[in-house]
Order: sequence, then structure tokens, then C-alpha cells
Amino acid sequence: MMNKTNFLSKIFSDSTMLFPLWRGLGGGKGKQFQYSSPLPPPEGEKLHAKSQLHPKHPIIGLLSLLILFLPFYLSAQTQLTQAFRFESGVYLTFEAFQKNTPDIKAADIAGNFFINEKTKQAKVEYISLKASNKKLDLDKMWGIVIRGVPYVKAATNLPAHNLKIFAAMEVRGNICYYAYDDIEEKEVTFKAYNPLIGKPFRTGKAMRKLPIIKEKMLRFKTGEVVDFNYQTLIKWTTEEPDIIQALKSLGPVKAEDKLFDALLLYNDKHPVNFPINQ
Repeated sequence: MMNKTNFLSKIFSDSTMLFPLWRGLGGGKGKQFQYSSPLPPPEGEKLHAKSQLHPKHPIIGLLSLLILFLPFYLSAQTQLTQAFRFESGVYLTFEAFQKNTPDIKAADIAGNFFINEKTKQAKVEYISLKASNKKLDLDKMWGIVIRGVPYVKAATNLPAHNLKIFAAMEVRGNICYYAYDDIEEKEVTFKAYNPLIGKPFRTGKAMRKLPIIKEKMLRFKTGEVVDFNYQTLIKWTTEEPDIIQALKSLGPVKAEDKLFDALLLYNDKHPVNFPINQ
């Protein structure tokens, strides 16, 4: 990302940037200007090598505006990092989250929830409006932000006794990461043992619901969500052949322990500016 100093240096040193700005602000016949661009002068204009720009020339005015307002433009966006704290409140859509503008601010709501610091999950009983005590529909929320940390509503099948589970976005950046508890029905093999000899005398298969942890990746620029695994991470990091080569050299099984490190490395090399106004 070009910083403020480099951007201004680019404007003053590259006359090809000044040329289209001048033409767009009424540079016409009879004007004398200093011209050093490799491009030819505008049709009907003569090149006056020794002439100078008048202090009231449109280019001087434009550059003054650029210098005046550029700091405000640069400060309007922030690089999304782990240290960034989002605006606390309720986010009904991902687009609101991208812009860091909660649909309902934290000051306007009350609720009953429990945060498990070990699993990084919030179990929410209800969230209501302070003004009316009306309970909000948790199913219609994209997520919530608690003390600056985003929690994404989890699509879990785990019985939660009328509680909704929201998973903390543990990694924030170009690729975000969150995980939550779930259950999955799988076919398992069981054996019946003879208690006298300690050997199985019958085997069979049955479907069982087993606890699992679902890991997800979210692309901050688009909102796309996929499972976090070897195949999807390689697909999402195509701009970094070194990362892909390192993962492939380990193979799917051995690379499993390195996936998180690879995600963090990718985010470090591909920062994203925020908020995104679409």
C-alpha cells in the first residue's frame, strides 16, 4: 500500500499524472505551462520550456486540495489486523460487518449470554432492545460484536437448550477464521466381546452422532465461507506459490498442523483495508 509521502512524491515527480489532471480542469488555448511529460502537448498548444505555472493555475489549486484532503482519505481506511476492535452491537448482515456499522448498537441492547473462553464460543439466550424490551430474532442475525470481538452465528446441529451459538472470529484479516462445536452422523463399527475369553464374537455397523469441531474460513472482501482444510487453503492462497509448495511437500496429513501458520502468513502478505464500502 502506497503511504502518504510516497503518494505525494509520485504526484510531483510523475508529470504524466499532472497532464490528465490539467486537461480535465480547462487547460486550453493561450495557456502557458511547464511541460516535461513524454506525452505530446495537447492539440493546439505550444511548448514553452521556460514558462512557469501561475499560482492561481488550476493544477496548483488541485494539488493544494489533494494535499489538504489526502490525510482525511488515508485515515478513512484502516488495515484489518488482530488488534482492530470492531464496533460492538448486532450485525444483521455481513455487509454491515464489512463497513463496521452495527445495525443495532451495543448501547441500545441488553441480553443474556455466556462466553466460553476455552472454546471461543458465545451461547446466547436472548438479546432485546432496551427501549421496548422486545426480544430480537437471533436467527436473523449475521453476528454480534462483544467488546470489539466479532462472533459469527454458527450453523450447528448441536442441541443447545434454546441457546444460539456464536463463534468468535479468532483470525481477522484477508482470510478470517472461526470454529464451533457440532455433531455429525457417521457409520461406526462395533464389536461384541465374549466376557470369558475376551475376544469379539460379533461385529456390526451402526450410525452414531459424534461430536466434531467445524472450522471455517471467511474471505473478508467477498463474504465467501468454506471449510478450513488442506484443499481449500491451497485454493485460496494461489497468489503465494511458496506457501502452496510448502504445504504440498508435506502432504495432506502432515500439513494439517501447519495450515494455521500458513493462513497467518498469507494474511501478513496480503493485508486488507477496511471498512469496505460497497
